Amino acid sequence: MIVTELSHLTDKEVGLRIAGQLRAWRIDPRGAGMTLDELSRRSGMGLTPLRRFEKTGGITLRNLIALMRAMGMLGQLVDLIPAVEAESPMEILERERRSKQRKRAPRAPKKEGRLMALEAPEAPQMKRFGFLAGQIRLPDDVDTMGSDVIQALFEGDAATGPGYQVSLDEDSRGPTL
Repeated sequence: MIVTELSHLTDKEVGLRIAGQLRAWRIDPRGAGMTLDELSRRSGMGLTPLRRFEKTGGITLRNLIALMRAMGMLGQLVDLIPAVEAESPMEILERERRSKQRKRAPRAPKKEGRLMALEAPEAPQMKRFGFLAGQIRLPDDVDTMGSDVIQALFEGDAATGPGYQVSLDEDSRGPTL
């Protein structure tokens, strides 16, 4: 059988072998007896894809169908794939026997619940304030530190820096610095 002698070949090698056999059939007067130009005209394929197929074995399925039709071999292409036969009575019986397995009973729904301690001692409340007492010292004016520098920046005090003057003009679109 052809399948066993082709099974050790790569896909590309199988394609090349098929292309060679179709080329031989095309040229042989006992076969199709056609030139490449005639096959191109009858199949509707261009010369370039035909030459590429005969050289590399690469072809699309649609082009292969057109090629086989033009050479009068379309029936042989369809016969490559065997028809699926109807199931025998024994196969039907076996399939039904496999599908009639026993079904499991439905499982009971899970009951939800919570575990709770009946008598739980209260956890002692710990006070965290004062745990660093005496270890950190803050100055008394911590809330006003740096306010004189900030004020000088906005008022433009010459001693601290150039400062920025903010003015609102009625003609302008917003404050200018």
